Amino acid sequence: MRAWLVQTVAPLALAAFVVAGVVVLGGAAANDLRQHERYSLAFEEVRCESPPGVCREEFLREVQYEAELPDHLDRFDALAPRLRAAFLRHPWVESVERIEVSPTGSVRVWLTHRTPVLSIPGPGPARVLDHDGVLLPRAADSAGLPVFRGKVAGAAGPTGTPWGDPAVVAAARTAGFLRPQGERLGLEAFEVVRGEVVLWTSSGSRILWGNAPGREGAGEATAVLKRDRLLNQLARLAGNEGPGAACEHDLRPATGSTQQTLSEVVQVGSRGQP
Repeated sequence: MRAWLVQTVAPLALAAFVVAGVVVLGGAAANDLRQHERYSLAFEEVRCESPPGVCREEFLREVQYEAELPDHLDRFDALAPRLRAAFLRHPWVESVERIEVSPTGSVRVWLTHRTPVLSIPGPGPARVLDHDGVLLPRAADSAGLPVFRGKVAGAAGPTGTPWGDPAVVAAARTAGFLRPQGERLGLEAFEVVRGEVVLWTSSGSRILWGNAPGREGAGEATAVLKRDRLLNQLARLAGNEGPGAACEHDLRPATGSTQQTLSEVVQVGSRGQP
């Protein structure tokens, strides 16, 4: 009788134990799944401002692709440093200012995007650089930007890296410095002659700028002083004499700038005088 009970009850008890284990494990798995869904972040839900001409959804897809990130991220798995590194890899992003993860789980990223300042013409569509000479994506709009004149060496690296040609980088840094006053100055083109930056305005005036901002040599005026001199000279021309003839402005000397019409410059050059 005892043997029969053991043979009958033992399998039933084992089956009940297995069923109970499955139920417990299933509940735990479901709970883990709910916790995972609660504390995971879909990358497409990240809130941020996109670069000009690019929609937010497309921008996020590019960031995710460049950084090789999954569709979902763990909110507690060093999320902020991981997002910072991901956004900094995108060629439009100059810096990540702040990342905020709210108690409700939403994520906001504050970015500084690179600003187009100089257009590089080519056999194909023009390419665009920021103030550090960094090559921006092909979607960057070159309309209204000053153009680099002269022979240009090809870009040294891919999009998001500096162009590499020192002349192009010097022009881009100068264009970036003068960008806030670009409309007032009417800047149309930049070139580099014997290592020094030269600016051309829409009225045909030539501006001898010198070295790029922060790279001034001994006896050379600072970039701020050059800018202020140029604004003052152009204001005097517009206020007292009207548009007048195209001029050459030499802003380089620390002791003071000079100004003369381009026709006078040509005459002096034709006589062989300095």
